[in-house]
Amino acid sequence: MLKFIKPEAVQVRFKGLFYGDWGVWKTTQMIQFPKMAYVDMERGSDKYWKTLEAKGSMRIQTTSYHELLEQVRALSREPHEFLTLGID
Repeated sequence: MLKFIKPEAVQVRFKGLFYGDWGVWKTTQMIQFPKMAYVDMERGSDKYWKTLEAKGSMRIQTTSYHELLEQVRALSREPHEFLTLGID
């Protein structure tokens, strides 16, 4: 039996990695994405609150790898309005 199906439009999500030296605006570029679940591992997001708020984003500040994993798992299991996950 043939298993071919008609193609459908699907939502394709951007996956990216920002890498570079300190001070080259990696965080500034990352927080431009809308509705971000932003994990601040460096505790440096305090000065970006206006941009995060304007983009409809929310943040958690943690230095715990276990809390990071817990939050990523929760995002994959629970309904939410986020469109982007940023880990800094």
